[in-house]
Amino acid sequence: MDNFEKLRHQMVETQIVTRGISDKKVIDAMLKIPREKFIEKKFYPQAYNDHPLPIDEGQTIS
Repeated sequence: MDNFEKLRHQMVETQIVTRGISDKKVIDAMLKIPREKFIEKKFYPQAYNDHPLPIDEGQTIS
């Protein structure tokens, strides 16, 4: 398991499951989608933090 995968699992446990989301399909999707692929490298350390990050066209991922 690489560092991003560990962070993904931690995010799901601390930000998703603790908020009462229990749908297996949602949890599985959140565990599979690599958020770091959608952001600039300079934001990689924040990829799984609980705040919005800028992506293209003035939009954010949150």
